[in-house]
Amino acid sequence: MATIKLQPSGAVVIKDGKVSCACCAQPPGCCMYPAQALADGLYSYQDLPDAIDIDSIEFTKLDPPQFIGGVNQYYINTDGEYLGIESMPSDSVWAYEGGNNACLLNDSGWEDQFANSYTVTGPPGGPVIVTRKSLCVWTGPDSCGNEVTLEFISDNDDDEKVWFIGWFNYSGESCVILDSSSGTKRAYAQGGDGIDTPVGNYYENVGQPPIGSVS
Repeated sequence: MATIKLQPSGAVVIKDGKVSCACCAQPPGCCMYPAQALADGLYSYQDLPDAIDIDSIEFTKLDPPQFIGGVNQYYINTDGEYLGIESMPSDSVWAYEGGNNACLLNDSGWEDQFANSYTVTGPPGGPVIVTRKSLCVWTGPDSCGNEVTLEFISDNDDDEKVWFIGWFNYSGESCVILDSSSGTKRAYAQGGDGIDTPVGNYYENVGQPPIGSVS
């Protein structure tokens, strides 16, 4: 999992004018909604997107999931094909009649229905429109021309799964970088308000007012 480097104050470390982390471009471990993490209870079925497309065929989420054929089924398409989680010798996988994957969403035909652009509110200078750059990353320039980031941070290990937003703060009305701010939208299992969508409030610390939002 990409680790965002923090200063002792909690601010994101800045290096060469950029956030010092591996998550600001799509990391090799980007894995949206890993099967094993759901099986391990790191997030819940409520955190799953309402619908996904596999090879241009829509699968809609079952609420609640159904236990059919010895498998927990989470999605179904109009042909009656189920998509669920099967246990493999090493890790659990998402599986249906046409194949399987460790990640619910990927770059090989298993696609989400997230928007191409979102608006991040919170950065200095006003709301910023971020546009999708890769499977897990949306970015857009703030009023000073530096990137604001929206990202889904996840991989196939035991780390938490979150939506992340981050931006730079400036000294006064100038564009001199002072520090940075970031917030997360966490899974229900982590005490958050769900990761089924990036839309919603983002928090720097649990129990405090939101630091920003995505719409």
